[in-house]
Amino acid sequence: MMKPQVPPKPEGLLQNIITYLCFKCGTFSTRKLVKLLYLVEVYYYQLYGKRLTKIPFYRYHYGVWSPYIEPKVEELYEKGVLIEKGFPTKK
Repeated sequence: MMKPQVPPKPEGLLQNIITYLCFKCGTFSTRKLVKLLYLVEVYYYQLYGKRLTKIPFYRYHYGVWSPYIEPKVEELYEKGVLIEKGFPTKK
């Protein structure tokens, strides 16, 4: 009997947070992931008085945005830690 293949562990704090959110919260868009990461940052700051990561967030049309998150998500896709799924949307 073969053992199930275990995906490689993510490297770095940001990739660890992204992986945790994806496995804990289920399936969601990259836009929602950015918003969740922002909320994690705000909550951590409220608790400890310092930033968890040094990622800058910017105001954008649909909420906060950071140019540093999407490349990290792409790395996790390439490593096989995350699996990208497409879902049909309503018109």
